[in-house]
Amino acid sequence: ALPILCRELRRNSEGCLKMKDKCDKCKEILAVDCSGKQSLQSVLQQQLQDSMQMAERFTNEYDGLLKKLQSTMLNTTDLLDQLNQQYGWVSRLANITENSKGIFEVTTVYSKSNNPDEAANTNVTVKLFDSEPFTFTIPGQMSLLDPAFPEVVASEALKRFQRENNELEV
Repeated sequence: ALPILCRELRRNSEGCLKMKDKCDKCKEILAVDCSGKQSLQSVLQQQLQDSMQMAERFTNEYDGLLKKLQSTMLNTTDLLDQLNQQYGWVSRLANITENSKGIFEVTTVYSKSNNPDEAANTNVTVKLFDSEPFTFTIPGQMSLLDPAFPEVVASEALKRFQRENNELEV
C-alpha cells in the first residue's frame, strides 16, 4: 500500500499541498515518508520507548534500594528495642536520681546463727533509687568485715533492681 500511496503523492503533490488543511486524505498522504528514512514520528516513538525502559529500570532500582532501607530500618529498630530492654533501666535510673534523696540505702543487715561453729548467712535489706525495699541473703562464708562485702551487696542489689525493672516492662 505504501508504494501506491507514494506514487499518488508524486502525481498529485501540488494539489495536496494546497488542500492539506482542508482534506483529510491529503493530510494522510503528506504525513507519509517515502524517502525510506525513519520518520520523525518513529524516531520519537523509539526515544519514548527507550525512555520508558530506562524509567522502568530506575523504578526497579529505586524499589530495590527502598526495600534494603526498610530492612535496615527494621533491623535498627529491633536493635534499639533490644538495647532498650537491656539497658533502658540505666536511663530510668538517671531520671529518678535527679529527684531522689539517695541512690542506695541499706536499711537492714541481719546475721544470726543457731550454731556458733557455723558462719551465719546475712540478710540484707536494700532500697535502690525509688524502688521498694528488697531483701536478699549473702552466704555465711562472707564476713561482714570482709572488704568485698559492700561490693557484693551493691552488685546483688543492682542485679535485683535491674531484674525487677525489666519484669515491670514486659
